[in-house]
Amino acid sequence: TETQKFPFIVIEGLDAAGKSTLTETLVNKLGAVKYCTPPPVIQHLRKYFVSLPEILARAYYQLGNYIVAQDIIEECQQRPVIMDRYWHSTAAYGIANESSFADLPEKGHPIYNWPSTLLKPSLVLFLSVTESTRQQRMTGRAGEMTFEERALDKDLFFRKRLVKNPM
Repeated sequence: TETQKFPFIVIEGLDAAGKSTLTETLVNKLGAVKYCTPPPVIQHLRKYFVSLPEILARAYYQLGNYIVAQDIIEECQQRPVIMDRYWHSTAAYGIANESSFADLPEKGHPIYNWPSTLLKPSLVLFLSVTESTRQQRMTGRAGEMTFEERALDKDLFFRKRLVKNPM
């Protein structure tokens, strides 16, 4: 494969941690292009997949990662790419939804291995804010909350599992 001429930077964090704000700032400052997942070509299917069992919802998000990665490979030949969430979120939400705090897979478990066929980012930034700040930011948002946003809102242990995942 071709070597990337420009970086591929991923911004991760819980909902309302400031990912979109930082993504937009970096896009403007670096003359980059913004990507997100799921990509527009399958975005219309999101509402359907999030109502299905967890394993199917994760497969949908994983497919989105692979679709967008193909575009990013080409885009990084022309300019930097900044992405709001990627494989890290897909994996972390899947693991947090399918485990309890006590039975999270240990560091080094194969579930944390990066998929060998998926483009790796040049840099990943994980944003974190206090829960009170996150809650204030969430109240200002419009639209219906997803299952995961509701879980983040109500379930302290779910939030901790997401942040604890030793990826």
